[in-house]
Amino acid sequence: DGVAIYDLSVASEPQRIGSLEPVDALEVTLSADDKTLYVSGNAYGLLIYDVQDPTNPSHLGTFNTSHTARATNLSFDEKFAYVADGQSGLYIIDVSNPRTPRLAGRLAEPMYGLTLSADGRYAYADDNRPLRVIDVGDESNSFSTSVATSNIHIAPSSGPTDETLSNQTDGENKKRAKKETISKDDQNKETNKK
Repeated sequence: DGVAIYDLSVASEPQRIGSLEPVDALEVTLSADDKTLYVSGNAYGLLIYDVQDPTNPSHLGTFNTSHTARATNLSFDEKFAYVADGQSGLYIIDVSNPRTPRLAGRLAEPMYGLTLSADGRYAYADDNRPLRVIDVGDESNSFSTSVATSNIHIAPSSGPTDETLSNQTDGENKKRAKKETISKDDQNKETNKK
């Protein structure tokens, strides 16, 4: 139980430098600036910690949800935490002041896991039922919910994906980079001739 904090500056030799105990953490989310840790604290709700000094984390605030906080995602601007709280549903919590988190919205449908879209407009509910897509774009109490009732197919993107690029050899990547450099040099020569 608890949350362990490791220094990974030497990836082959992780060093434990701090911890949060006793915390019954089901999931943790770190702010983009690495200063604030949001913990899905099971029956304790959303727990917020200052981890600017990872050797000595300090508790900032708590928002008690009514069931079991299982997953937490942050909005792009990190002003809102989206908490999947089991049987009691989705909580949208205003965490702009982490010392006094407050309820901004709630959807009272069971939710055990969730992922936010990159633009923060949609929450995808993961709870062993058909996929639910929830429009949470305005963080209000009015939600629009869609349910996928058949198999879901994700169309390929128009460009190469990270997976495609990682499956190519270093030689292929170097050849492409060299071709792109030569093309740009040729374009510059043509521009200079005019």
